[in-house]
Amino acid sequence: MVCLIRFLRAAALVQVATIVNLVASPADAAPLLYEGFDVATGSLHGKAGATSFGFDPVLGTFWDKGIFDDPEVGAGSIAAPASTASFYTASPVGNRVIEDFQSTVAGRTADVNSPHLFGTFLALLDLDPGTQPAVRASVHFTNFSVFAENMGAGSTWNVQTSGGTTDTGINVDTTTLISWELEFDQANSLNFDLLRVWFNNNPLSDPADFEITTADLGQNVLGGLTLTNDIFLGLSTVEFDEFRIGSDWVSVGIVPEPSTMVLASVVLVAGGLRIRRHNRYLVRLE
Repeated sequence: MVCLIRFLRAAALVQVATIVNLVASPADAAPLLYEGFDVATGSLHGKAGATSFGFDPVLGTFWDKGIFDDPEVGAGSIAAPASTASFYTASPVGNRVIEDFQSTVAGRTADVNSPHLFGTFLALLDLDPGTQPAVRASVHFTNFSVFAENMGAGSTWNVQTSGGTTDTGINVDTTTLISWELEFDQANSLNFDLLRVWFNNNPLSDPADFEITTADLGQNVLGGLTLTNDIFLGLSTVEFDEFRIGSDWVSVGIVPEPSTMVLASVVLVAGGLRIRRHNRYLVRLE
């Protein structure tokens, strides 16, 4: 009996130590898709980041453009907002894409197939209202789109799905980290799916800035990525960078905040010590 108790005690402590280590140092999981625009500055058309992956090997070998202006690659990566430093830890690679003219479009066919997807990207926007309100900057993920719109009284973030368009009322900061979660209903491709979106907020602890469960967003597949600066009049500059799509939050750069990890570690260690004390008591009884 004593040997059995000692074995259980050791196993419990090993398990606690393992969990503490995982909480303190999340695994650096790889995303399913990544694009950091690590290509030479100049025209983006016909190019693809050297470290990019997750795109269709035939249709998505490089970035294509619309019929108007050619998107440009600007020097340097977009820096994430300082307010996100405690939970967004992805390291930028390469440069950024800049769209600064009317109806500039950049598109690339993706090859992502998973029932539950997570994503992040950075947007640096300077939107001018011009004389007509219009969708100024959008990222279209085949199943949904996130866009910023300036209606003359300030720019706000919007989300569009098959269920309609929602103005979140959130002002467009100079730089924004957009995080999203998409879960497909596996029972039937016609059933409703789940989409949540956050703007500069922590998806692990903050409520979603947008959530919808009443839209059919397809089934398992995210097939494309389109970046647009859709201005009609006025001058606006739209920049995007660091697109990640993965199967969990860690794979797209979102990790628990240090305070959360410390608290979890303390709770787990305390639980392990309690197990040890309890086992010692049982040994004395023997």
